[in-house]
Amino acid sequence: MNENIYQNLIKQSKDRCAGYGITEDQVFSKKMIDHSKLQTKFSENRDLILTASPYMEHLMSIVRGNNFFVLLTDKDGCILNAIGDEKILTEAFELKMVAGAYMNEECIGTNAMSLVIKSGEPVQLSGKDHFIKAYHRWTCSGAPIRDPNGNLIGALDLTGYSDSVHPHTLGMVIAASNAIEEMLRVKEYNRLQNMTNKHIKTIFNSMPVAILTSDLDGRIKIYNQRAMDLFGNKYKQLSATNVSEIIEEWDNIKEAIHSEKHVNRIINIKALRNHFHCQMTASPIYNPQDDSIEIVFVLKEDQSKKSSNRSNPITPLIK
Repeated sequence: MNENIYQNLIKQSKDRCAGYGITEDQVFSKKMIDHSKLQTKFSENRDLILTASPYMEHLMSIVRGNNFFVLLTDKDGCILNAIGDEKILTEAFELKMVAGAYMNEECIGTNAMSLVIKSGEPVQLSGKDHFIKAYHRWTCSGAPIRDPNGNLIGALDLTGYSDSVHPHTLGMVIAASNAIEEMLRVKEYNRLQNMTNKHIKTIFNSMPVAILTSDLDGRIKIYNQRAMDLFGNKYKQLSATNVSEIIEEWDNIKEAIHSEKHVNRIINIKALRNHFHCQMTASPIYNPQDDSIEIVFVLKEDQSKKSSNRSNPITPLIK
């Protein structure tokens, strides 16, 4: 951030603080929520807290022993988590910088977290950049945390004594907040994938035809409930079954798939209850996950042949 813009942000913030009724001698935040409301905050920000925690620990592992502490706030400036070296963290706690205390501008004046929330940009404040005198001993480096949609959901802050903070400290906080954002994106992607997979599985299992896939060697990969019903209990674990155990003349069908790419024919099925005919459609598909070819089978019992067999029963010869 341009130094002039940076200083202007601080000046504007300090000008606003007077309107909030904050004095330089104020020590504690104007707003601290009780245990019940804090538990609600924890619940609302559970994913943020759990995702940020290992990155906060990693950040501390880099600076541990040099009198630093790390704070995580929500989008409103409410402290959700605080970890750090004992000496400086104890000082912070004496100033009631604890979970449930608000670090926004309206409650405690100009500080790194309040400016991050106001501007949405990473900032580093040192000494008299802070509005209240109690914070003049510290340098605070803060960075925003955004959700996968780009909305500000929190702030990460690393605070230490002013004489032990380097300009690169802000870079470490930015890297940590970026890592948290990336992990939140991964979690959201996985959540959506799981939801999509559940939808697909529900549709897959509700289809009135048997569907299964196999590799080119006939090893069955996935199948739906109708396939289970069609092949009988013998094949309760179809994934441990080979297509050749179910479909007669599998080798001929495999050759046809190689040459024709799409096979549609009546086949004979070997199942637990009996042998019966099915209308089969088989098509090869490319699986990008492992760069392989799989075959998708759609099987529907041939009711016409079944009816024909019922109407023309075989009469045994009597000698």
